[in-house]
Parts: sequence; C-alpha cells; structure tokens
Amino acid sequence: MENTSFGEAVEILNSLDNIKKEIRIKFKKITDQEFLVFSTIYQMEEQGIVDYHSLSQKLNLTETSIRDYIGKLIKKGIPVEKTKLNNKLVQLSISKNLRKIAPFPVIFQLREI
Repeated sequence: MENTSFGEAVEILNSLDNIKKEIRIKFKKITDQEFLVFSTIYQMEEQGIVDYHSLSQKLNLTETSIRDYIGKLIKKGIPVEKTKLNNKLVQLSISKNLRKIAPFPVIFQLREI
C-alpha cells in the first residue's frame, strides 16, 4: 500500500514538473511587450473588469495594438480569455486554471530560467 502511494506521489510530481516546463516554454516564446500585456491583465483583473480600453489606457497603447497583442498571445498558447459582456464589451482575463497552477510570481520566475 505504501509503495503505491509513493509511486502515485512521484507520478504527480513528474506531472507538475512537465506542466512547469510547458508553461516555461510557452512564456519564453513571447516578446517582452506581449509579457507586459499579459502581466498587466493578470494584475488589473484582481481589481475589476479588464477590457481593451482600460488596458490601452494603462499601457499607453492604442486599442488596436492591444487587440494585436492579445491575438498573438492566444495564438502562442497563452491562456488569455475574451468574454463578451452585454453583447458589446469584451472582457479580458487570464485562465483561472493557469492562476491555480502558477501564480504570477511563479510564471515570472519560470520565464527567467
């Protein structure tokens, strides 16, 4: 029984290592500017709704640039989610699963490795 639990624990740890490696690889492929957009969404989301307009104001970029960066992040497999509110406003958010697996300081640290 004890060996089974130990084996399962090792399997879970290996799985977590693989997830961290995958996150590191994905975040190393994005540019510094794309990472800035991602990290700003991550941080602003904790204070309320993030949309193209609020993000463009915060980063002093055009909404067109923000849309472009969001598209690039999604294309590169970064879990940024777009949700339409009231059939008009597009809310931007970071996947709750990513937040559970890797808080922002962990993502930042993995990217630096």
